[in-house]
Amino acid sequence: MTAPPDPSRDECLDPRRRIRPPGRDFELELTPQLASRYAERPYEPLTSALIGTVCRRQEVFVDVGAQVGYFSVLAGRANPALEIYALEPSSENRHLLQRNLQHNRLNTARIVQMSTSDLVGTATFRY
Repeated sequence: MTAPPDPSRDECLDPRRRIRPPGRDFELELTPQLASRYAERPYEPLTSALIGTVCRRQEVFVDVGAQVGYFSVLAGRANPALEIYALEPSSENRHLLQRNLQHNRLNTARIVQMSTSDLVGTATFRY
């Protein structure tokens, strides 16, 4: 018999809630554990400011380890014509990533199921 999912773990998709990160004009659908990371204070303020500014004049944005899409959404909101590639190996995160891109009308963003490394090959992903 399988134990019921633990809602405090990231890979458990229920219950979810939609939050608006402080100072942002978009919402993210998140698990309870992730919600506090984005809702309580500005998330990675220096990186966010850099992406929001630089992506306004770029053509392509690659979000390596996109997780739930915070930086992909931020970049896409800064430049609606931006070509976005969101790389995410976790199926649980990809589900939320897809929902967040759709909710924020970034329908041309491409989600790629992969991780990156300085080595060629395959590996077991543990987090």
